[in-house]
Amino acid sequence: MLSGGSFGRWLLFYFQRAFLRKNIRSFLWRFVKFFLVLARDHKVKESAGSARRELNNDGFFELGQVLSDEQVKEIFEFLGNKHVYDPYAADQEAFLPPLSGDVQPFHVAHHKPIDVVNAPHLLKLANDQRILDIAAEFLGMRPTIGYLAAWWSFPTENGPMHAENFHRDVDDWKFLKLFVALTDFSSTNGPHMYVVGSSKSSEGRKSIRRYDDDEIIALFGQAAIKSMTPKAGEAFLEDTFGFHKGQPVSKGFRLMFQVTYSISPLPYSPTKPVKTSTDVEHTYDNWINRLYLSDYDEL
Repeated sequence: MLSGGSFGRWLLFYFQRAFLRKNIRSFLWRFVKFFLVLARDHKVKESAGSARRELNNDGFFELGQVLSDEQVKEIFEFLGNKHVYDPYAADQEAFLPPLSGDVQPFHVAHHKPIDVVNAPHLLKLANDQRILDIAAEFLGMRPTIGYLAAWWSFPTENGPMHAENFHRDVDDWKFLKLFVALTDFSSTNGPHMYVVGSSKSSEGRKSIRRYDDDEIIALFGQAAIKSMTPKAGEAFLEDTFGFHKGQPVSKGFRLMFQVTYSISPLPYSPTKPVKTSTDVEHTYDNWINRLYLSDYDEL
């Protein structure tokens, strides 16, 4: 049963998803942003011009290495020993990530929010000042960490499933996602695919659905599809309102960390913070982290 807060989040979520036309969506985003900035005094310091331009024009910005090899190892060892769940099989019990590289009956396995927050280095990375500055300038206001996720992808015999097909995300009026590779990406373990320039295109805005490769090639051309194969510890920012997908894993496995920087709380954000701010190693902005860390004070 949905709580009142959860119901309100879902209501706002589906309301904004009803507006897909570029001009209408841009107008409504500016309208919402004006009142939120006015109410919260979210002043943005312009310091990320090149990143903002690339995000606005191409839809993505490569950050390069954001974690050292030692940090990646610590995260991998921590998450490799935490139970995960198949988000598409609600009745299945949690299990440890199968790291044999064998074919699995499921294609993804997600970590619980508390394990993501407790993992070494991840919350600190989500609050990296350079990344927050880029997100703030892209959104036009101080961002909210709307969603933290870490998940494994595995080979299956089922072919592409769910987000392994091209799609647009429609999470909020405007949002930005950070993707961090926690294993080396290659052509066999699921590179990330993005259609350059599609975030500002009107193509495919009539409905929210999955698209096969031939449809995307017909709309944008093969040359527009960028295959991203970052090394472990490398990251990129992406406007996932543009078309993208995770290529299915054919061999081995893949581990990814993702942060969604949004304007509003998202329906799949935790309904209650998962940890108190006094129990984390560093001091973080209360507003930005209010959905995951408690002891939030009005700013």
